[in-house]
Amino acid sequence: MANWWRGSLIEAAYQNLHAAEALIVGLYDHDEVEAEIPEALARVEASLDRDDPRRQAVAALASGDTSLDLGRARAELRKAIEVGHAATDHEHSRLRNFRNAVLISAAVTAVLVAAFTWYVSVNPAAVSFCFTPTPEPTQSAMLMCPTAEYAADDPESGPTSGDVEVVALLGLLGGALAAAVSIKNLSGTSTPYDVPFALAALKLPLGTLTAIGGLLVLRGQFVPGLSELDSQGQILAYALILGYAQQLLTSLIDKQAGHLLASAPGKDTQVPRPQRDTAGRSRPVPVPVNRNEPSVDRPPAD
Repeated sequence: MANWWRGSLIEAAYQNLHAAEALIVGLYDHDEVEAEIPEALARVEASLDRDDPRRQAVAALASGDTSLDLGRARAELRKAIEVGHAATDHEHSRLRNFRNAVLISAAVTAVLVAAFTWYVSVNPAAVSFCFTPTPEPTQSAMLMCPTAEYAADDPESGPTSGDVEVVALLGLLGGALAAAVSIKNLSGTSTPYDVPFALAALKLPLGTLTAIGGLLVLRGQFVPGLSELDSQGQILAYALILGYAQQLLTSLIDKQAGHLLASAPGKDTQVPRPQRDTAGRSRPVPVPVNRNEPSVDRPPAD
């Protein structure tokens, strides 16, 4: 469990493999150096900002002639591999820290919500989830609770221990629905950290929290026009909808998670290569030239 939380063994294994990949460049001949340069360049371009000088240096290595100085080409390639792997390792550390922060938030929220639910179930009169809508002229006053509907003059009417439990469970269902929808929108990743699972774990207690808090806000007449729920079914429906409404709060967290997942490529190096250079201009496409043919004027590339 400690290693899963800190990721020390996983990160150490990858760092050792990356160091070996960089050191073995010293044994490469000219052809092997040429074959390794595109992969190192793709990794660096996918990991570093466009204006990073290290990225420009690797691009210069790809455009140069490595046959002129094999020793220098090996040194530059080794540095390019080290820089690319260091950047991806840093992104994976950020992703692990983000997952841990989300899990801590989920655990703290779950403990607080569970403690509140237990206290209210023991003392139902302390926090009531019942509503008293304004009756029609020909009807008697009613007390609407999450578990039952009572006549206002009924001596057995009033909040019960099951009210907060029903609201909490419906909020949990709403949070689970929001978690399923948000996970569907996240792209897959080959990282060893379960960020989608952490996000789903956060949405469940938050759904319960927003359901409980939302009904208390409505009962306190904080929202004009929504302070009188007319039936038990309305209360239950609002609890479910409010549980799902936590998605409005966690959508920013989902967006940050998507950004981190996109900026942390998988440990494999099959990463897409950007199509534009650091100045924002399209990279020219080289035109193969047959040296046996006479020289002709070629139109400039678009």
